[in-house]
Amino acid sequence: MNNKLYFAVLLLIITALSYGEKPEPIEIVNSQIESASNEKKALYANELCRSVFYYDYSCKAGIKMLEYAKMALRFSQKYGQTDQEILATSNIALSYITLEQEEKAKYYLEKVLVRQDGMQDKGVRMHTLESLIEVLMSMDNYDDQLLSLIQTRRALAAEILDPFEEAHAILHLGIKKQRDGDFENAAKCFEQASMILKQINEFSWGSMALSYLGKSYLKQGKDDLAEETLLEAVSYAKRGDSFFYIERSCVMLGRFYAEKKKFDLAEKHMTESLRIMTKSSHEERNRALFFQYLSLGHLYQEVQKYAEALIQVNLAMDALRRVDGRKETSDIAYLYSMKGRIYFSMNAKKECKESYLKALKIMKNISSNIRFDALEGMGRALMSWGEKEKAVKYLQKALDLAERVGKKDYQEQLIKDINSCREANVRKDAPSDN
Repeated sequence: MNNKLYFAVLLLIITALSYGEKPEPIEIVNSQIESASNEKKALYANELCRSVFYYDYSCKAGIKMLEYAKMALRFSQKYGQTDQEILATSNIALSYITLEQEEKAKYYLEKVLVRQDGMQDKGVRMHTLESLIEVLMSMDNYDDQLLSLIQTRRALAAEILDPFEEAHAILHLGIKKQRDGDFENAAKCFEQASMILKQINEFSWGSMALSYLGKSYLKQGKDDLAEETLLEAVSYAKRGDSFFYIERSCVMLGRFYAEKKKFDLAEKHMTESLRIMTKSSHEERNRALFFQYLSLGHLYQEVQKYAEALIQVNLAMDALRRVDGRKETSDIAYLYSMKGRIYFSMNAKKECKESYLKALKIMKNISSNIRFDALEGMGRALMSWGEKEKAVKYLQKALDLAERVGKKDYQEQLIKDINSCREANVRKDAPSDN
């Protein structure tokens, strides 16, 4: 999953955890839908889609969600259930987000907005706007539409007198400006958002606003102010009730120190959040631990402490197993691919190949960044070890996948590497003049 889309899905998961009651387990909703009358099937199919999104992290989750959402759409249209039809359309969009098909997600979210136009419940429209904004922020070439949607959401928040939603809209505006390289105005947005969130004692989202504010200060060369703000973000997150925000704020502070080559401080703050999370029994702890172990693994990989990096990757995998059981999820595949890169750096050929192959087995026939990274990583490893013929096989598959997963920038180099391997094989097979 590309970084922008990963961020969009992460925020949608956080929002799903923040609003409404936790859905029933998948097995229970499945039994309900089987015994339900046709008039009730749309309701239970929508609920089943939500349960899959909440509980199922397997590679096939998006496909299952899409199946149930389309079922809900069919039954809701058949029986004239407008509310369920709108919800089903929204669930189809969420399914396409999970499947990394942003254009289709955008299409269905826009349909939801049209259907919601004029509805009395402004809050429902607010959350649809939020989802569409998250999707567009993961895509390129939609700047004008994105800005318009953010402004619409901000106006709607002011209309219903909801300071949290207003701050959330301002936060989105700041993130867009930051991505556009307008760090000064981005900082002003984050300052305004954090001020509103502080006034309503919203510690979790307040920590996120402060973290982004610190990043904007860093980009402006205001290192002391950046450090002070990022430390405040961590402190603020600890006053909230979500481990996601503790993990995010500590990671952003750690990245600040890593960028300044203060790796000891980066490690200190990342491990400190781990100590907080491991002492808790909160149900979202293991998911947050996964992200934290993963971030520490990247840090150790960056400073070439490969043995330590492997420990963190294995701990991240253990945390995921506690969430997902023994399911072979896309996150597990990502961790195997990461292990492949680490083992390659250690010149551990056998372990490197095994790790990449495990990642590719999980992601078989699934078009995603994870599959691309594993194919490209395996190809380059084989190429460097002189196994040119095998390397071509993996590099060619990576090239075939590149455009579909937003990796066009890799195409030119992949073509050069494939041609280089083929030329080397031709020279090797050419008869000797002797």
